[in-house]
Amino acid sequence: MSDRVEYELIIEDDPSKPERGRKVLAIPVLLAAGAVALFGAFELGRRNNGHLVNEHISTTERIYRSGQSIDIVPGVRVDVRGWDVVVPKSAEPPILNGLPEEVKMQLLAAGSPEVPEVDISSDGFSGGMSVESEPGNPDSYIMPTIPDSAGDTVSLVVTREIEKFDGKTIKDTPIGTKIFTIKPTIYHEQLSEKDKKNSASPIVNSEANLGKAQLDKLASTAHLFDSFIDTPIYVYNSIDQLSRGGDYDSTDDRAEMSSLSFTDPLFKDNELAIGFHELSHAMLQRQIDLENDEVPVTKMIEAYRGLARAGGFRLPIEISGLLGPGPELESSPVFAIFDESYYVDQAKIKQMEKKGDSYGHPYSNFNELFASAMTVVHFFPEQFIHRYGSLAPRQQIAVKNVVGALDTIIHSFPYASKRDIAKLQPHLADILDKI
Repeated sequence: MSDRVEYELIIEDDPSKPERGRKVLAIPVLLAAGAVALFGAFELGRRNNGHLVNEHISTTERIYRSGQSIDIVPGVRVDVRGWDVVVPKSAEPPILNGLPEEVKMQLLAAGSPEVPEVDISSDGFSGGMSVESEPGNPDSYIMPTIPDSAGDTVSLVVTREIEKFDGKTIKDTPIGTKIFTIKPTIYHEQLSEKDKKNSASPIVNSEANLGKAQLDKLASTAHLFDSFIDTPIYVYNSIDQLSRGGDYDSTDDRAEMSSLSFTDPLFKDNELAIGFHELSHAMLQRQIDLENDEVPVTKMIEAYRGLARAGGFRLPIEISGLLGPGPELESSPVFAIFDESYYVDQAKIKQMEKKGDSYGHPYSNFNELFASAMTVVHFFPEQFIHRYGSLAPRQQIAVKNVVGALDTIIHSFPYASKRDIAKLQPHLADILDKI
């Protein structure tokens, strides 16, 4: 994940150049590196008898919301969908005085890790950072930063340029910049009066309108972690089968997942298992960040290494390849017992694997092993115990060490009571007794 970037709009006076007047600078601040880089400068115009003359840049007063369209330049219309700005690939910029025009679109939002950018010119359509084409869809998506709350806005900056020849070189000449304000739609869990007193904001934020019941159900799962972490979940609206999994962004401490786990689940409570898995990553990361006690994390690292050796694998495990991890990893009993995909609809899982994707991958590293083990122990306790019984003695010892390391990490959080631990992992004590 790239360094977190925040943007400030700064108006500067340049007394040494009174004819050029003031500039608006949109500056991304690289927080992690502490560096500052100039994103762009848009000339507001020149001073005329002490007054600012706005010649090149204009800001629309209208606020655009999800489901609305924006005519950014003549002949080019974009749509606002949830957190996305959708640009048709068929868009063609206008011809100005016989010269082809180039239209540049960039999204600015506070807290954005990158600047999504699209260029439309006579040479065709090109995309910069964060621009995605959805499979089977002729549109291209610019992904704006996820707003922190329903009141946040995103600025779409549209700059028009033409190429002019000055007798020596061809230069891109700006002919105008417009800034459109977008207020994306966010669907939240519905906080109760009690939760409103205990929490400043909802813990689940969705781009897709999944309904109150589903968001509240996911929130209930997330609240199991309340005594351990306070990581929010963001749900993206997606139809891409390869994006049905989740992700944990450790830079922003944010769990992310696709709406597909709600609308096209692979198994019962698919969306809850994904949310649980990603929040487990956050939980382990919190323990790593604390640095006050290295024993719990070290124990999980050693358990991962022991599990790999019990499966006959050398470290580090090679998992790269054109088609993803090999069958020896996917089918290894020591890793399969902690792999969520081996407890669900195998037909759908195999379809995913044919496309180069894998649902569970505890063999990747100790962090993935912890998140998958947490999920399996919580959602599939009986099946886990049954599979454990079919392992060889050496494999059973390695698996038991993983569960023991998981138990150590959970108990290492100082503010989590026995009741909190039992709510998070109600079957863990029983599993430890039986294995």
